[in-house]
Amino acid sequence: AGFVLALLSALGFALGSVLMKRLEPGRFLVTLTAWQLSLRGSLLGSAAWWLEPTWLRLTPTFALTLVTLALFGTAFVTAAWYWLLQSEEVRRLSQWFFLVPVLGLFQAALFLGETILAVQWLGLLLIALGLLATQMLPRPGFLRDVHDLP
Repeated sequence: AGFVLALLSALGFALGSVLMKRLEPGRFLVTLTAWQLSLRGSLLGSAAWWLEPTWLRLTPTFALTLVTLALFGTAFVTAAWYWLLQSEEVRRLSQWFFLVPVLGLFQAALFLGETILAVQWLGLLLIALGLLATQMLPRPGFLRDVHDLP
């Protein structure tokens, strides 16, 4: 069930990104982000409740954690993503998602005392090199622009 919910979440994020890129929300960015997250959250929350109804134990700690993650870990980050999406190429911008496991690895080391293994350092290096390479590649149409020069 968790795998299906993860796929649905990724699909919702992709569709939301395409929609926000096409809508060019401008000053309505926060409103559209709130609606998009509310709709997606309601659908995924309902699916989670239906697929695994016994997992939820509503306590004050759970509620505070949920609100904190929803606001700071999701809403603000999603609004920032949509804001960047208005002016940047999706091809270049989406590659920064590869930093998610990097940040997770460093947080696990910092907060949980996990040790970063040699193979993980190699993976971090490959991610850094990949990001550097993709950010330095010429933009689409670059060669066409060069050929148009006098």
